[in-house]
Amino acid sequence: MCSRIDLDANGVIDTDEAKRLLWGDYLVPGAEPRLYQEAVDLDSLTTLMTGYLEEHNAISTKPLRLVLFRFAIEHLSRISRVIKLPGGHTLLVGVGGSGRQSLTRLAAYMAEFEVMSIELSKGYGVPEWREDIKLLMMKAGAEGKPTVFLFNVDTQLADEHFLEDISNLLNTGQVPNLFPADERMAAVETVRARAKQLQASGRFHHMGKSIDTTDGAWELFLNSAKENLHIVLCLSPAGSNMRERLRSFPSLVNCCTIDWFTAWPAEALEAARRRFSRSTFPTHWGAQSRVGRRPAQGPSAPSDRISAPL
Repeated sequence: MCSRIDLDANGVIDTDEAKRLLWGDYLVPGAEPRLYQEAVDLDSLTTLMTGYLEEHNAISTKPLRLVLFRFAIEHLSRISRVIKLPGGHTLLVGVGGSGRQSLTRLAAYMAEFEVMSIELSKGYGVPEWREDIKLLMMKAGAEGKPTVFLFNVDTQLADEHFLEDISNLLNTGQVPNLFPADERMAAVETVRARAKQLQASGRFHHMGKSIDTTDGAWELFLNSAKENLHIVLCLSPAGSNMRERLRSFPSLVNCCTIDWFTAWPAEALEAARRRFSRSTFPTHWGAQSRVGRRPAQGPSAPSDRISAPL
């Protein structure tokens, strides 16, 4: 394997050559179980991911304008690998327009995860933010749905309390005092009902307290939220804001896998030029996908403040 990626045959694998090692469970769409394996042929991988992209754009109200050159595929593979880890979170560092959010949405689609993101509006503050976090926790914890929470620190941080709550989610998987007593009991009943359904089918294994107790069901809720919630943060390295925020909230580094979006290489710029010189959008969007996998569910309807565009 080392000789295959040692492009200059000098016996040393440098950083650029190491980036060509791409692994994931996305190589066989619709496979069950998904097999984690290496992507050896870049051309075949590009064709496969283009199929995922076309399939996503065929069903989404917000199609992604992406050019899948090697640089983008490497980042897409990294994001996909991290969010498939239980409780996997990632920090995407780069300037706006580098493709961080679009690649995250495509990676979530490939994994059949839901994407949620806040929608800022006039008057949006901490109370509205907390309601959105409750929806997020209920989806990941009570319903047990793998969910990606996509947050752009530079454009969506209306209040510094947002980062404090995100830090708590990264560290402990919960926000202290988020749920009042009545809403906490509703979450407990929801997760208990789901657990009993899984028990009846033999697919439930819980090593903690009994789910028949309130404490046991709440523990299951928190554990499920930790496992199914994947936070993806976008942060620009420009200026001093990044340094100050990472110093104030070290969990953004300690609890996240960092992926640096550096300047696009020449091959990326050339691929983008060829792509957009042909047409703004491919004429075959909406046609039957080459991936051959139907989505797990249709586009989710957004609520007032939080959107799940996949």
